[in-house]
Amino acid sequence: MSQAASRSLQAIVKNREFDPAYYIHGEDEYQKEAAVRQIADAAIDPAGRAFNLEVRRASELDAESLDVLLSTMPMFSERRVVVLQDPSVLKKQTRSVLDRYLDAPAPGTSLIMVAAGGKSDRALMERSVELRFDPLPPARVIKFISHHARETHNASITPAAAELLHSVVGSDLHELATEIDKLASYASGGEIDEAIVGDVIGVRHGETLGDFMDALVDRDAARALGMLSRLLAQPKTTGVSIVMVLANQTLAMAWGRAKLDRGMSVTSLEREYIGLLQSAGWLMLPKSFGAAAKVWARATEDWSAESLDRSIHALVAADVALKDTRFASDEQILAGLVLSICASGSSRLAA
Repeated sequence: MSQAASRSLQAIVKNREFDPAYYIHGEDEYQKEAAVRQIADAAIDPAGRAFNLEVRRASELDAESLDVLLSTMPMFSERRVVVLQDPSVLKKQTRSVLDRYLDAPAPGTSLIMVAAGGKSDRALMERSVELRFDPLPPARVIKFISHHARETHNASITPAAAELLHSVVGSDLHELATEIDKLASYASGGEIDEAIVGDVIGVRHGETLGDFMDALVDRDAARALGMLSRLLAQPKTTGVSIVMVLANQTLAMAWGRAKLDRGMSVTSLEREYIGLLQSAGWLMLPKSFGAAAKVWARATEDWSAESLDRSIHALVAADVALKDTRFASDEQILAGLVLSICASGSSRLAA
């Protein structure tokens, strides 16, 4: 839905034709904030912005204050924008004021209602222009990285550097924007390449979470163990987050193994993996869907259903242990997990 919302948003800003009410929801807070900012910037004359932009939390409003907020006319501008955060928490009497307003909205006002987190209110959605922003899939995250560097800093970033940044930081657009700001400053107008990403973030190609996943797929315990301490030192990387990514990978490969066991050819499996990732919206992968599908398709034949099942049980046990700090450090628990997964017998050997 994010692509459709982005197209709608672009049309709103380009045509400067504003509706009385918008309902912005979804799980990607960065895109939601950007949408509010873009609509407000396009709708309000800069000279009158201080008088014509109101941002209020619904929890802070009673019926009277909301009525005043919505009935105030624009000053020094053709249009006024009211941003109402988390309208679902309005009390009954205050919600009645909002409902009456939506029946007959003020002609010079655009009300932007922003749902919190993954919440949605069907009644408000149906009476407004809906804009839904979900987390971006990996391919669009890479595009965001290049776009943000170019539009915000007039900087360029190589595809390899963008992939490396994504593999380390993940798909959180707030975090990515912060890191891109640092990288652009460090590059001082030059192109951002892998070396600069390594210098600023402290990780090199071959040391990312995506590389760690590949090492486990190949049962390369020595390589995986050699990355652990560096992985855990990366921003927002924890033992639990690593286990969650590995669980996604293992479950996907178990699904692929079942396809092979039912007669699917190995050559068809990569396409099937891409379809699975796209349909399921598995966004906790630190690599593109295509890159993940290629590795899994290559390796699935070497994993038996039983070995994948043992790996899933090892992942569950590691998750429990990581959430109980009495057992060991994250690195010790993950090291044990690596050895358990890599010790699983291959389907060819089992045969």
